[in-house]
Amino acid sequence: MHYLNPTEEDLEVHVTVNATTFAPGESYVPAAAFVTYNTKISIPGGVGAAASAEGRCDVPAGATFFALSTHAHKRSVRTTVHDGDASVLDSTDWEHPDIIAWDAPGYRFTGQLVYRCDYENDRDDAVHSGPSAETDEMCMAIGYFYPADKPVFCINDRVIAF
Repeated sequence: MHYLNPTEEDLEVHVTVNATTFAPGESYVPAAAFVTYNTKISIPGGVGAAASAEGRCDVPAGATFFALSTHAHKRSVRTTVHDGDASVLDSTDWEHPDIIAWDAPGYRFTGQLVYRCDYENDRDDAVHSGPSAETDEMCMAIGYFYPADKPVFCINDRVIAF
């Protein structure tokens, strides 16, 4: 969960996690996260200035996705995920981005997972990649796939863990 608290007061929040457990010895297909992150975001200073950031990531052979979404901060006006040239996800709400949850058997990418974020600056200063939802930006695609023996991380255009 990711919350932005612009005050010094505590936030009271609620999170529900739905999970399925398996008895010891029961067989299952392991799943893992597929996480992308762009470190090269650079939105010029000036209210209304626009910029984009994107990355292209190889997907493990045989990976079947069952969920996918994006993550960006408040200057994001659009986030997309493509399978090569084919559109998979297109969202214009940075606070509540679209979430795709595929029914079984899920979705298999035929090309690279291509993620993109479009931005408009609301500040006089330039904005770059970083953790602060107030002063920085992010561009991420986050999915879950199976079968998997470990998570996949892709920074910019480079898979760093398969």
